[in-house]
Amino acid sequence: MEFEITLLNVVLLSLAGIAAGFINTLAGGGAMITVPLMILMGMPADVANGSNRLAVLTQSLTAVRTFHQRNVFQGVDVVALLAPTIIGTLLGALFISYMPEALVKTILLSTMIVVAVIIMFFPESVFAAEGEIPRHMKDKPSAWLWMFAAGFYGGAIQAGVGFVLIAILGAILRYDLIRGNALKMLCTSLFGALSLAVFALRGQVWWIPAMILAAASMVGVVISVNFAFKVEQKTLKRILLVMVVVACVAALVS
Repeated sequence: MEFEITLLNVVLLSLAGIAAGFINTLAGGGAMITVPLMILMGMPADVANGSNRLAVLTQSLTAVRTFHQRNVFQGVDVVALLAPTIIGTLLGALFISYMPEALVKTILLSTMIVVAVIIMFFPESVFAAEGEIPRHMKDKPSAWLWMFAAGFYGGAIQAGVGFVLIAILGAILRYDLIRGNALKMLCTSLFGALSLAVFALRGQVWWIPAMILAAASMVGVVISVNFAFKVEQKTLKRILLVMVVVACVAALVS
């Protein structure tokens, strides 16, 4: 089956984009909806993975702008956070374009399961307490390695990287869920831009479906950020847990 621009496909991509934008801003795993959908529509797996990066970029930039308007990034050492992430992203995107698809799925599933287990059974190690002061990168040298690893994974696979970032930002640097989600979206905007460039140069982006998905995802982001500021941290944690479990099940059966 080959991908075609039909009314049904446009509607499905739009709905998937809205859902992915909402999910990715609150937790992560939106690519578990969009990438399999594009494959089912007839896209090769590498093209679906590459085309999805435009939506990752647009939804991340939309979220970053919205969080910035609410002063969420104030006092955060953004440059120190992004430096190892950029290097990891470039290497990851280049690496994945030559990796066998079966190995990609194995890495993805393993990572998702590990993060799900940590969040389910050791939540206090991931989620910072309310009012807890975050740590700086200079005070936690291991955070550099973890952010590099997250960048590598995000550049390579993307799907589920939101969970990985939340775990690192919460467990290692002790950011709460609001700030953690904001910084996660800042990092994924880098993942999206750098990996999109790599995949585009390798001819692994189909621009029309990518733009449909990207435009719809921006709508989901706006809805999601407004929702995040209206609910309690406890509710956000429950949503995150549910999304991790759902993503793991989706990875298992896909």
